[in-house]
Amino acid sequence: TTPTKPQKVKNIVVISCSQATACAREVSGVVAAANVIGWHTSVVDGKGDPNVINAAIRNAVVSGATGIILASTGVAAEVSSLQFAKAHHVPVVNNGAITAKQSGVSESLVAGENPDPNYLRGKVSADWMIWNSNGKAGIVIFRTTDAGLQTRDAETVARLKACTGCKILF
Repeated sequence: TTPTKPQKVKNIVVISCSQATACAREVSGVVAAANVIGWHTSVVDGKGDPNVINAAIRNAVVSGATGIILASTGVAAEVSSLQFAKAHHVPVVNNGAITAKQSGVSESLVAGENPDPNYLRGKVSADWMIWNSNGKAGIVIFRTTDAGLQTRDAETVARLKACTGCKILF
């Protein structure tokens, strides 16, 4: 098959959940990929704050961005800003662990999604723990505040709670 040619030069604003977290690596990859195809990018640190993220979406729109990529910010707290971007014909891509639909947000507000399958990682991790312990796992889980990893952890905990011989110790 013939590869799809990228669209002509775009001015993309990449909004990070927080540049002080693993989101910085995600953003670095997005920027590197955009550079390869000749797109211009600017990065905004969302600082883990929905108010900052909402302001960044609106600022991107009024500053003439031709697209916005949300790097693991989620979309549930940004509905009015997503509506603003859509009304101004600026597509927004949700590159996060949780899809718009899973967040209870209209899928029409995002131009595309690239969900991270963290819940599958949680399922696989729990299934391995259960299998490896013959259904008698004693588990200590160190949790994170990272939104994407919370979905992984929640799935791990749910699967382990369903295991009658397993115990979550902490």
